[in-house]
Amino acid sequence: MESKLAEKIERLEAQLPRWEKWLLICYGVTFTFFITAIIRGVEHVYLVKAFSYAMPAEGGSFFNDPIAMNIQRALFAPWWILAFWIILLAMLFPGVLLSIHPTWRKVPLAKRFNLIFSYFISAWVVFLSIGAENPTNAAPDGYIFLLVASAIAIGTGYWQLRRKRDKAEEVFP
Repeated sequence: MESKLAEKIERLEAQLPRWEKWLLICYGVTFTFFITAIIRGVEHVYLVKAFSYAMPAEGGSFFNDPIAMNIQRALFAPWWILAFWIILLAMLFPGVLLSIHPTWRKVPLAKRFNLIFSYFISAWVVFLSIGAENPTNAAPDGYIFLLVASAIAIGTGYWQLRRKRDKAEEVFP
């Protein structure tokens, strides 16, 4: 019975390099998403300034101008939020799976510890990028609270589990 369990644990440990490769892909997507959000934020600032200086004369409206309407649609693209949720879930799912799934809990925490928190950090950077996209509008308090609370939760969880893991590895003579 123990040999079957040992074999299963070895097979799971052999899968960890695949999870690490997926993490590298996630980091690439995360930082691309973040840089894109910063660039979109800068574009948004410039376009808002351009619209505020180019207000139409009395009787004119931006709603009748097709170019202005296309720029407005580009600024408030709903696919951006959809992409955000898909990417965020794609990065949270492996971290949660590696941390709470009963099968993966058989693998020692020391072997999957850094991998779990790396997935959580990549998801946090994606979450941060949503606020970086629109710097002219003040982010709602709920977003800022969730951003700070999740950063504190990730940091505290890492610190507590790291401390627990280091204590477990101490060997007394």
